[in-house]
Amino acid sequence: MYYDRTNDPHWIQTYGGTRFWPLSPHSYDVFIDDIAHHLSLICRFSGACKYHYSVAQHSILVSTLVPDDCRLWALLHDAAEAYLSDVARPVRRQLGIDHIEAPILYAIAEKFELDWPMPEEVHCADQIALATERRDLMNPCKFQWGQIKGVAPDPRRIMPMSSIQAKEDFLDIFNMLTKGQ
Repeated sequence: MYYDRTNDPHWIQTYGGTRFWPLSPHSYDVFIDDIAHHLSLICRFSGACKYHYSVAQHSILVSTLVPDDCRLWALLHDAAEAYLSDVARPVRRQLGIDHIEAPILYAIAEKFELDWPMPEEVHCADQIALATERRDLMNPCKFQWGQIKGVAPDPRRIMPMSSIQAKEDFLDIFNMLTKGQ
């Protein structure tokens, strides 16, 4: 069913100057340059890390922790945050953000011809990335993060990159994985 959004005021402007309707997402409104740019400027952990660490860099890390056939999904696993921002997990659950995010992520998967749903390997890699980020980017905390209890961090250390570098690397990996799709 086609929904005419011509007069729908519930849109956001993207980096590329186009409109995106977060509550009525369509794959034809999704552009990789917007995703890369937006994610490169959004800081993980509501800004609580020691250095600026972008969702784009997080996505790059996750893409290195999965088998090759899951790399594109891993790179794009948080792409909906380009349109919603990175909402802290406890707030996300309380507000029910997941039911808003899922259709956006589905539109992204459709745009880039990814099988739905996201592979379990990506979820596992995301947990490893989270454990690694806690080790490398957060100040010490005596409290256990329950969601990563028993998850071993990646042995490689995270070196935060600029938003410009994160965007470039994100797009380079995307182009390599899609051959410029």
